[in-house]
Amino acid sequence: SKRWWNDSKDVKEFMINNQISDEFHLQTYFVEYVTKVLSECGKRSIGWHEILEGDIPKDAIIMNWGDDANCLEAVKRGHEVVMSPGKPVYFDHYQSIDKEEGVSLGGYNPLIEVYKFNPIPKELQNTELAGKIIGAQANLWTEYIRTTKKLEIMLFPRLTAFAEAVWNYGNKAPFEQFVQKLDENILRFYKIWGVEYYKLPKNF
Repeated sequence: SKRWWNDSKDVKEFMINNQISDEFHLQTYFVEYVTKVLSECGKRSIGWHEILEGDIPKDAIIMNWGDDANCLEAVKRGHEVVMSPGKPVYFDHYQSIDKEEGVSLGGYNPLIEVYKFNPIPKELQNTELAGKIIGAQANLWTEYIRTTKKLEIMLFPRLTAFAEAVWNYGNKAPFEQFVQKLDENILRFYKIWGVEYYKLPKNF
């Protein structure tokens, strides 16, 4: 898609003066420059995995919203990674196939897939490189969320499943036991907190 800087005389002049051939390399130049400035200030940069398009210092942390291949590339290049893959931990995606759920960003991330999430890609499990995965993050973008009620329904109980998945990824109980724990223990806390949550269908 066309970016605003295509029409900027100042940007075009900057690209010529710095021998930058196109928009792609302009973005790379910017990321490399900011990363260098932060490093010189004793700070570490962190960015979505697109920053791997440039030649950035190894101490930059990669936020991986893509698949395992993006993570493996980052790790092989010496970076630490925070796993945040769109599938299955973007909570702005649908959690059911029920049209009554309303409009969401797209994609389908039901509770069971969130619970099955393992932040360590299979290729890194039981290897020293697994230590390069320093955390995980779930996201809930709000372009299609207009009310607190809708936000909470998109968030709970998937956030609880995410916590279980990340804290116990190597020793998780079967999903059916997790659902039983939700019914017998966790839902009462939602009610105490006064938050809305997605009601699981009987045949989840």
